[in-house]
Amino acid sequence: MRRKANKNAIYQGSCDIGGVFRQWHGGKVNRLGFRLDDQKIDGRVSVLREELESLKDYGLSCVELPVHGLDVIKNCEIDGRALKAVAGTLGEFGYDYTVHCADSMDLMDEDNGPDHLKLFISSLDFCRHINAKVFVCHPGRFFAGEGPPAGKNAPDARMRRGLMEMEKGYIKNAALKYPEIKICMENARPYSGVTRYCYAEETDVLARQVSEIGCNNVGINLDTGHLNLSAGHYNFDQIRAVENMKDHIFHMHLHDNFGKTCRYSEKKQTHLVPLGRGDCHMPPGMGNAPVKEILDMLKKSYKGYFVFEYRSRYREFLRGSVNEFSSYFNNSGLE
Repeated sequence: MRRKANKNAIYQGSCDIGGVFRQWHGGKVNRLGFRLDDQKIDGRVSVLREELESLKDYGLSCVELPVHGLDVIKNCEIDGRALKAVAGTLGEFGYDYTVHCADSMDLMDEDNGPDHLKLFISSLDFCRHINAKVFVCHPGRFFAGEGPPAGKNAPDARMRRGLMEMEKGYIKNAALKYPEIKICMENARPYSGVTRYCYAEETDVLARQVSEIGCNNVGINLDTGHLNLSAGHYNFDQIRAVENMKDHIFHMHLHDNFGKTCRYSEKKQTHLVPLGRGDCHMPPGMGNAPVKEILDMLKKSYKGYFVFEYRSRYREFLRGSVNEFSSYFNNSGLE
């Protein structure tokens, strides 16, 4: 499902609408958030503080923290000194916090399984320490990394089922141990030249995995950019896909692209954007993902946060995005 980019797109706005941010729905605090950049923070608490301070006048209620950018977990275990410094800094600000898993975490990695499981549990412990109620978790991958398997054959159908069962058990056990935390499994982006390296490229399969885990605190983090890429790659209707999994959606990442996949080895945005390829992480409206249409459909059922997940190169457009979406929510009756 493809659309032309909107020339009156959200990213063009830059006006500060002040107090309207916290007037969404008759004075209720809004649910707009922003994910911090792990590479920019790079383990430095001073930069974390600067980032949080810089967002104060945007009126955001939520900040998403990349656990791999904070250095609170080292060698799969929480570093107590780093935790104290990070938690102290977070406590200086009035945000709600959500936590994003380390990008390297893979609960279906057979070669290093114990380490990945320890990292998963340590990440949930970090959530508990800072009172974060949402943990975004990347579903497991059939190939180590995201590219074609090196040195061994790709798993067959039976092996894939076994890996998914293993992941299911890990997540179910963790969900029972941390009932106050919503574990939100994110739909994955596809790559050209790689066939289904991750089951979560297909939202119906992800929804089935979540349903079979069967815990009230396990759901889906709907990533609009990844959905747009999957829809273009596998030729399915995004709105229908969201309709089919809406009861499982607990959390959302909002960003945009042009629905064209790239190879897993292609990472440089300066090379990809001119061709409109890859996971651009642009502000909604800069590409062709049907973000507003998705929100229109979810307005009666969705109760979670809306987290803008932009690459650092698009940070200057964040204020305009908050402006646009606050107005949209106020006018749409989204609850």
